[in-house]
Amino acid sequence: MKKLSELVSASVVAAGAVGAGVAGVHAAGVFDAAAGKTERGFAIHTAQSAPQGSAAILEAIQKAFGFVPNMNATIAESPALLRGVTELNQALATGELTPVERNLVAIVAARELGNGYCVAGHCTVASGMSRQASELNALRHGASIEDAKLESLRAFTVRLIATKGAVSDEELAAFLGAGYSRRQALEVIGVIAEKTISTQVKNLAGVPLDTAFEAQRWSGAK
Repeated sequence: MKKLSELVSASVVAAGAVGAGVAGVHAAGVFDAAAGKTERGFAIHTAQSAPQGSAAILEAIQKAFGFVPNMNATIAESPALLRGVTELNQALATGELTPVERNLVAIVAARELGNGYCVAGHCTVASGMSRQASELNALRHGASIEDAKLESLRAFTVRLIATKGAVSDEELAAFLGAGYSRRQALEVIGVIAEKTISTQVKNLAGVPLDTAFEAQRWSGAK
């Protein structure tokens, strides 16, 4: 069993509330306390209120980032799911997609799935990675971006979601021709899978947006 320090790192928090973007907001002192209930009555847990099996993970997130995102705090009601999404993200962080690429896929997937919570969270992370505002704006609107390789990744992610993985031979060839590998194609599916879980949790529970992500709020239709 992996140590919590290995599970909770700058690339594994389920909500995507990680990296320099979150560190910058934390320095500004504008985080919400994870407490209370979601719009549909699910508990937004703290390390003190969480079930056994979730408490230690929330404690590690709190220690690492200064707060627990509402998505993680809600998922904590199920220790099995919290550990599952945390381990999935930790595993993907060891893959061949870079942090910028994984975060881009997460933004695109969240947008395509209509998940405003994760669009805002991952755009917060991207802003801390010094991604251009024009690039983020394009991603939020489902438009193409200037970087040719990243645009191939964006388009491939959109098509994977739209076709449930049944992209055409031409679409796969275009992705591979842009410099990506079949291994990375499978990693894209992994990121989409985690965003699918987060989207369903958000829709089921009505997870409220954290103040930390408010500047990147997204409510646009798919």
